[in-house]
Amino acid sequence: SGNVGIASDGSLTLRNNDGLSVQQVASVQRIIAADNAARRNLYAEVAKALNTTETGRVQAVFARTWRDKAQSGWWIQEDNGAWRQK
Repeated sequence: SGNVGIASDGSLTLRNNDGLSVQQVASVQRIIAADNAARRNLYAEVAKALNTTETGRVQAVFARTWRDKAQSGWWIQEDNGAWRQK
């Protein structure tokens, strides 16, 4: 429905809450928080495997990949902050 998108930093974000009840918004936010925590853990593990502390660089690579490989219809945020539907 376009409520959730992939932000420029590769995290998931609630773009809007159109059509969602208060309970649904809370549920979506919990799911997004859990997914983003898993992504941060992934970045840390990859950085560790690469023997680097530059998790920001690892995250940037993954961010580009998440956005590039997003399925048709997903909303992605460009580096300039603009949103577009893939």
